Amino acid sequence: MDKHFDVVVVGSGISGLTAGLTTARLGLKTIIVTGPVLGGNLLSIDLIEGFPGYPDGIAGYDLLPSIQEQASKEGSNFVMAEVSNVRDQENSWIVETGEGELITTTLIIATGCNFKSLDIPGEKLFWGKGVSHCASCDGPILRDKTIFVVGAGDSGLQEGLALAKNSAVVNIITKAQEMTGQRVFQERAKIHPKINVWFNSEIEKIIGQDAVQAVSIINNLGEKVTEPADAVFVYPGLKPNSSVFAGLITLDKRGHIVVDEKLRSNLRGIFAAGTVRSNAVGRAAASAGDGSLAAISAHCYLNAEK
Repeated sequence: MDKHFDVVVVGSGISGLTAGLTTARLGLKTIIVTGPVLGGNLLSIDLIEGFPGYPDGIAGYDLLPSIQEQASKEGSNFVMAEVSNVRDQENSWIVETGEGELITTTLIIATGCNFKSLDIPGEKLFWGKGVSHCASCDGPILRDKTIFVVGAGDSGLQEGLALAKNSAVVNIITKAQEMTGQRVFQERAKIHPKINVWFNSEIEKIIGQDAVQAVSIINNLGEKVTEPADAVFVYPGLKPNSSVFAGLITLDKRGHIVVDEKLRSNLRGIFAAGTVRSNAVGRAAASAGDGSLAAISAHCYLNAEK
């Protein structure tokens, strides 16, 4: 594999794939470093709403492969690997991956975010045995079961609504006094006959033998209760996937890459797009726009360097 590129895109969510698609269309030699799984967290989203061209919504596992196919047709290369380090070498950047080094003039970081951990007893023990992040993966096997969803933001509400299609009951639990997700999701959750919302509460322990059987809940008054549960889906918030770039690039206090209005970082030729960057909107359509803007900014940078 040739290791010299005009653009290396790190990440294969909507922003990364759109960036690679756009740079390839602009005639730039492009490779997308996908990470261990093409598409990342969006593959687990049962329904992406508000994305142009899909008035009824589209599943993440349907949308992302179609963008990948389009990027490939435009000439983007792909390598399924993770980035372990980036270092400066004269007028180029050396991107170290599990499949070898890539040499590039510009780098677009579109690594997105991962869900935070609850860091409670039973979470790791029962991972894959009732504890999950993926409603579209595990929801169908939980028909007529009792489910707890941690978090009442966009992810928690959206996935809770998806899980309610098959389950007996979905309990959405949040430490906050109110739901924080998009109003359209809040309204649907409020009227759904299978959904209960627990406010001012959190799960302090996940209980079971070979799989999840119950959860221990504590509220803000210190009152505790144990409730039967067949599964716990964890969406307490997001953390940016930027640790590989810490020490190289300027991050904000939450770990997001600081960029300007053209998605330029503090380092020459390095851009960031999608939810890994500072002040990201966190919508699928916005991530696609970010990918396109980062690609155009990289193209302008390369033209200025000639």
